Amino acid sequence: MGEEHQSNHPSEERAHGWDAVARVRTVILLRAPVTSGDRPVCDGGCGTRASACHSGGATRPDLAVALDLAPHPEGGWYRRTWTSPVAVGTPYGPRPSATAILYLFDAPGRWHRVRSTELWCRHSGPEADLVLGGDGPDPVPAARLRLGPGSPQQEVPAGVWQRAEPVGPGPVLVSCVVSPGFDVADFELR
Repeated sequence: MGEEHQSNHPSEERAHGWDAVARVRTVILLRAPVTSGDRPVCDGGCGTRASACHSGGATRPDLAVALDLAPHPEGGWYRRTWTSPVAVGTPYGPRPSATAILYLFDAPGRWHRVRSTELWCRHSGPEADLVLGGDGPDPVPAARLRLGPGSPQQEVPAGVWQRAEPVGPGPVLVSCVVSPGFDVADFELR
């Protein structure tokens, strides 16, 4: 992320979170949302309260406001909630042994993959599918893992393309635990 600073405090996460350029097949600029005091404001630059903003075609859901979630580059809303204090060595440098985020989405997300294993834990909302796209250079939809009452947790192996899709109407709230912990250098987005 360009900085070694990690924080679980929402205002520090906004200040030090997604403020780097990720080197992926396509260079993607990821930036933290603008804030006005303790109130997040529109990430599209209009300056209105995020919960009332319609720029970019999406209004921040009430639950995203209540949980202090920021826009996520895959779509939806997120906040890092935990970073393990234990570091581990990886071929790409040291990482926390694990990290966790809350993630809220109500539409299909973008294809992405992470160099680490990701555990998805469904909390509320409709069921959702994790569409897996293999581990090749480009995603090729192959398998679906259902997040629902009978399977509230699903694992996505390291390096596998994935995208989340709600099965019914309304927002889906999940936690995503990544081990070794998430680092933007390990993230590829399509």
